[in-house]
Amino acid sequence: MTELNDLLVRLRTQSEKGRFDLAWSALRTLVLKDVPLFELKKINRILVGSQAGWNEFVKKKCKRVAILGGYTTQPIRELMLPALLSEGYWAEVYEGNYNSFETEPLDLNSGLFRFKPDIVVVATGSKHIASFPDSGLDDKIVYNLADREIERLRIRWNAIKAGSNATIIQHNYEPPATLTLGRLEGRYSWSKTNFVHRLNSKLWECDGKEIRVLDMYQMAVESGRQNWHSPRWYYHSKHGFNPQMVSQYGWALAGLMRAILGKTRKCLALDLDNTLWGGVIGDDGLAGINLGNISPEGEAFSAFGIYLKHLKHQGVILAVNSKNDLAVAESVFRNHEECVLKLEDFSAFVCNWQSKSSNLNRIANSLNIGTESIVFVDDNKAECEEVRYALPEVNVIELSGDPTSFADQIERLHLFAPLDMTAEDLRRQESYKATKEISELKSSPETLSSYLENLKMRANIRPAKTEEIPRINQLLQKTNQFNLTGKDFQNESLESLLSSNNSVILVAHLEDRLAIHGLVSVLIGRIEKKSLWIENWVMSCRVFTRTLEEAIFLSLLDIAKAKKCSEICGQFLRTEKNDYVSNLYERLGFRLAGEEYFFQIKDETPSISTKIKYKNG
Repeated sequence: MTELNDLLVRLRTQSEKGRFDLAWSALRTLVLKDVPLFELKKINRILVGSQAGWNEFVKKKCKRVAILGGYTTQPIRELMLPALLSEGYWAEVYEGNYNSFETEPLDLNSGLFRFKPDIVVVATGSKHIASFPDSGLDDKIVYNLADREIERLRIRWNAIKAGSNATIIQHNYEPPATLTLGRLEGRYSWSKTNFVHRLNSKLWECDGKEIRVLDMYQMAVESGRQNWHSPRWYYHSKHGFNPQMVSQYGWALAGLMRAILGKTRKCLALDLDNTLWGGVIGDDGLAGINLGNISPEGEAFSAFGIYLKHLKHQGVILAVNSKNDLAVAESVFRNHEECVLKLEDFSAFVCNWQSKSSNLNRIANSLNIGTESIVFVDDNKAECEEVRYALPEVNVIELSGDPTSFADQIERLHLFAPLDMTAEDLRRQESYKATKEISELKSSPETLSSYLENLKMRANIRPAKTEEIPRINQLLQKTNQFNLTGKDFQNESLESLLSSNNSVILVAHLEDRLAIHGLVSVLIGRIEKKSLWIENWVMSCRVFTRTLEEAIFLSLLDIAKAKKCSEICGQFLRTEKNDYVSNLYERLGFRLAGEEYFFQIKDETPSISTKIKYKNG
């Protein structure tokens, strides 16, 4: 508790001094700690007490979150402001009355719709299932009961969507508190266990379409069913889960909201000594470090390596940030027979004697990502504090204790939890290797030009397909640097645009000799009379400096001509992070008139060149 108290004191004193940069650093550390509910209340009082200053600090960015519960939702309310403020948003929270999920969505005059939420959390659980099957019921009747239960929720989702533009976060069902069939719970479709499985399967089918699922079932399994449920708390104050589990719930909820807001972390930067192996390679040598079957601890470090490799395969960029001699550090990955990770598993490998924060800046620049996309892991408290102070936007995880717990210390925080998993996510590591090489060649135009030619890049630029909507939405949510207007589109809006003759959704798939990058750019436009207006255009930072934007514009030009347009028009709406494309229209030959850009379409092809061989369709 001493560390928590120190962080609370720092949060309070720096807030009172108006040093919100330092207060924010303390807050971002606090939200990754196991904070009891009564301490969460203290955090909220400190934040609300300096609301004006915090609003100025986050530049008045705010998310409005409504909580509709089937039980007491006070712990969820206490989590909301710290979680969102740590991501750069003030939170306005509307908390419905007890059991409000049943009635409020059905009343257009309710407080829910007057509040105009951005996000609605429907906090229900297995106690709110209208009817569990009777023993011995036929499978078909059981399945119909499950369908009716989901339809009861869908009526409320549709009502929320009709009265607002909110994203809906729906709890799925945790294992029931009491089970009566013992080992046979898994055998019969009418058992409580299997009925909950059926309901959850149906909810997952809705994920990404009507709702986003918060996985209460998994949380209860990880915590233990008896630990998760607290009959005393439920019957005394109608808590849906044990308040001692509030941090576990908060980490999962924050992970999902982070993904919805496009702020899922991209890169895991790792220390080496006593992090990827036991001991110090510079002192102990290759034979002296603890890694592999040499000991139980060595096996735990190997298991941690396997976990990191799984993260890499799921699209997390791995990087090394270590104070070490480069050749000595590399020797472990080249020569140690039981080292699971290899040099090619890392998109950036920085070993020197400079500060860890300066090295993180170097890693971010080489990969063309923001430092806010990085999670830094180290076992050294002083190194962790240095990074927290210098780069408060970086999430820092100070590994502690037995290496058997290292994977869980990362996983439980849900920092890398994606909103959807796309083919592009699975290929990300290879794309960033090429990005790093391009970054190193930027200073020499001749070398860069020949390198791009040698990449043998090929693009397929064509109208989007319905099955690509999750990836398109992911790009719109997560792309900050190449983002012309910051305009977002819900999945339903994208589906409507795809079927409209007056809309254009152009996607670009890219591959080269190093990697298949997949769908890396999307341009959304609308046609008004003889004009094609660019509503937004985004591109993954993995494929910057490749002349892909030139190829996409030439393809857009062909589409505009085919649709008998006489001009292409657009706007650049500046955000905090899109300066990279501030001169894009000028580079493509547009002229500025007021606050809008115009390109007059002529018969001849404009003098725009690209290093990419592309085809349309």
